[in-house]
Amino acid sequence: MSKDQPSIDINRLRELIPFSGMSDDRLQRIAERFVAEEYPAGHVLLKHGRRDPSTYYLLKGSVELLAPGKPNTVLQAGEELALHALANQQPRPYTVKTRTAATVIRIDTTLLDALLTGDSQGSYEVAELSVGEESEDWMSRMLQSRVFMRVPPSNIQRVIMRMEAQPVEPGEVIFKEGDEGEYYYIVNQGRCLITRKDSAGHPQTLAELATGDSFGEDSLLSNTRRNATVTMLTEGILMRLAKSDFLELLTTPVLKEVPFEEAAGLVEKGAVWLDVDTPEEYANAHLPGSLHVSFDDLRYSLDELKRGITYVICSKTGKSATAASFLLSEHGLDNRVLAGGIDAVPKARLEH
Repeated sequence: MSKDQPSIDINRLRELIPFSGMSDDRLQRIAERFVAEEYPAGHVLLKHGRRDPSTYYLLKGSVELLAPGKPNTVLQAGEELALHALANQQPRPYTVKTRTAATVIRIDTTLLDALLTGDSQGSYEVAELSVGEESEDWMSRMLQSRVFMRVPPSNIQRVIMRMEAQPVEPGEVIFKEGDEGEYYYIVNQGRCLITRKDSAGHPQTLAELATGDSFGEDSLLSNTRRNATVTMLTEGILMRLAKSDFLELLTTPVLKEVPFEEAAGLVEKGAVWLDVDTPEEYANAHLPGSLHVSFDDLRYSLDELKRGITYVICSKTGKSATAASFLLSEHGLDNRVLAGGIDAVPKARLEH
């Protein structure tokens, strides 16, 4: 291994994600903290399942991504996947091994996180963030969604930084109904199918997703198991964000909780109670006049909800309501979440 100058040209850095759109001064400060390193073919940069303190980018050459039970993937410097940090999750989801002689740049992850967030206000605009044509569709749709418009720019930078690119094959199952929720996904390239088993155990098609569409937030927000199966229809690339990062960076700035009396005041002024409990929970206790759409059906009933109305979302404990709020926000529907859920409402105010 040999080390080059402990920095990278800012124009080269600007090509990588998420550095596009930053000012030259800010890019220079970040570039100065990177160290460039050269490795021969066959060198193991990162090991599957391990934790380490650095973030790596590939500048020259090619590497292989290796993981048990997954096909090997080759990344060539300059390709879309190589614009992202290599295997950028902890613990590492892949072993990264140089396939040819390669040049990488490395920086301490904690330091990079601080550099990305410490002075972002006034030096970065969401609309300025742009990458190559191959990435433009999914990233543009993501940034233009109502959710991301409510997320601070520094959080968006960290989201893009922490997203991992996952190559996928036709027929590959991303997760199954009943699995634990670990990631939030955005479709970078390709198409996938969402299915759910009916009462007889037969899979029923719920939706088909394409570039720019997202999925997987339901179980992360409600802390429940996956309520559907997602299968790739084509070859493609998914961008995935770990649950802890999703909750920290995306949901906190988006969700708006209100106590019951404040929520009731909103309803008196024209807002609508939206109960997302199961039919059994709704029958057991609900607020008078509430609109009932169970959470499992909500994603596929959004067209029935009206814009220009504030929905006060409620569920028994508030967990499903939190997930529903994110979903409504993605689709530009104004909403609040009833803090504490139905369990926190005085019993005299409920119908049974």
